[in-house]
Amino acid sequence: MPVLNDEKETNLAAVAPGAGFAVSPKLQVKEVFALAHAIKYAGRPIRQPARSDEAKVPVLIVPGIVVGDWFMTPLRRHLRRAGHVTIDSQIVSNIRCSDAALERLERILEAEVAKHGRPIAIVGYSRGGMFGRALATRRPDLVAGLITLASPLIDAATAVSPVLLGPVGLMARLNRTGSSQLMSDDCLNGECYERTALELAQKFPRDIPFTSVISSEDGFVERRAMLDPDAQHVEVREGHLSIVASKETFRVIDASLAEMHATKRARRVAS
Repeated sequence: MPVLNDEKETNLAAVAPGAGFAVSPKLQVKEVFALAHAIKYAGRPIRQPARSDEAKVPVLIVPGIVVGDWFMTPLRRHLRRAGHVTIDSQIVSNIRCSDAALERLERILEAEVAKHGRPIAIVGYSRGGMFGRALATRRPDLVAGLITLASPLIDAATAVSPVLLGPVGLMARLNRTGSSQLMSDDCLNGECYERTALELAQKFPRDIPFTSVISSEDGFVERRAMLDPDAQHVEVREGHLSIVASKETFRVIDASLAEMHATKRARRVAS
């Protein structure tokens, strides 16, 4: 698995919503088949480990935009089979305001750290990775490490396909008609947007392991957007949707979690 740390970008995190980047029809078709594959192999989740093994880091899994915890079933099954305790984000569909979602995830982290007596690893997919990065800079005391999967961490609004930007705009319009649980205009270009962008632009804590898994055949997010300068970059040959159910991705996550456990952060008792 190639590790790519030779490309550095200015971490602007996000800009005002734009037109997105062009995606070839071939990649779009490939992503549709990848979605069917991910659903087909999701299967039933296996049982949670009976207790938190000291050799394993508890893992909070945060899904991408529109999808929810259900979409992350293949990853949850893999981690539980490996002996990790997994923690659901309690997100049914990741379409809520960023402020509200981050506050809820922060409360989950606080409760899980108190329960396990040590910081929690975060694996965030797409928008979930953006949330994970913001949480790690906001509350580094709660986070053992971060792994992002195909997450647009740089210039997000211009590095995302119009296929994704369209639903985001639709949610903002629905919010204006009374659907208050959906992302609003404030999330796209108001104070909520500015707060989230500011958190994402902060320097990542140096003592927290951070791996950005890059999808080289992504049909939704531009590759450059995943190259956070504070992360270790690892490239896999997967699409945006298939990355959550890929054995190659699982190997990267396994290695990153082992690295986290090797640090004192993951083993310390929370005060």
